[in-house]
Amino acid sequence: MESLKSLQISNHETNHEIIISLAQEVMTDLGMGLSECIYQRALCQNLRANGYIVESEVIINVHFNNEAVGFICADIIVDKTLCLELKSKATLTTADKIQAATYLNHKKDLKACILINFPSANSTVKAEVFERECL
Repeated sequence: MESLKSLQISNHETNHEIIISLAQEVMTDLGMGLSECIYQRALCQNLRANGYIVESEVIINVHFNNEAVGFICADIIVDKTLCLELKSKATLTTADKIQAATYLNHKKDLKACILINFPSANSTVKAEVFERECL
């Protein structure tokens, strides 16, 4: 497993901040308490409107000994290199963070994954960035 770290500030801070602000626009407009898929559709629309290349529900194959053994599904891939993993829950868990980091281990062309939570308890999105560690 590749070494990953959770960062508050990344090398791509500006782009990440823009994407997080677009997620906040969605939250502000739609409000709290909706399902993850509604926030996902709205965020995809907002990203496209702002010039990003967006793919949703992207299948990522999982390999063991060079053989496909299953797949995982990324919520959103932006510009072919950034994964967005969305949640809509009161608080994020360690399992949510591990899930976000896992995408980087199985799709080598991803540079980072942003875990974004549209919380049910307040109107501010929470985001955490995971990047491949520079060696």
